[in-house]
Amino acid sequence: MEFKNITEQSSVAVSDGRVYTTKLDNIVCCLNANTGAEIWNYSTNGSVQSCPTVANGLVYVGSNDYNMYCLNATTGAKIWNYTTGGALFFGSPAVTNGRIYFGSWTGIYCLNASTGQWIWNFPVSWEDSSPAVVDGKVYVCASRLYCLNASTGEKIGLQKLFLYIFISFGGQRNNLCRFLG
Repeated sequence: MEFKNITEQSSVAVSDGRVYTTKLDNIVCCLNANTGAEIWNYSTNGSVQSCPTVANGLVYVGSNDYNMYCLNATTGAKIWNYTTGGALFFGSPAVTNGRIYFGSWTGIYCLNASTGQWIWNFPVSWEDSSPAVVDGKVYVCASRLYCLNASTGEKIGLQKLFLYIFISFGGQRNNLCRFLG
């Protein structure tokens, strides 16, 4: 089966026989996993390239209109949206213990997953990776690997990263490494 008009830059989330993904026209959609038929769609005011996350009957997805959206997984109705100071590109939100963690171009955010109420944010200059939440810590790459306290957003640690760049010239691959400090 082939699903038509799906954004090639987005991944999918699958839950309860449904596929949640994005379309090319600022749209988050829900498809029947067996037939590919569209069940619902929701339009945002900006392109949607992040991967949706499904948890507890809710779909969370970021948009380039600076908003994190929470939609009802069954109907697609908007439950809430939270406006950040920057675009939310490719990263997928993490949802655990009643909280949602995600990044925008202005920071890492933690909200109440049910209400969208702000809990904390940690400023960074650019972030579009997917946070991981483990043992009360949020790990996220934003030019550097940050480790934040999941409850308070306080920085626990920072790891400098090596950036590996692979460049292809005429079939030859050159491996460049630059230290980010």
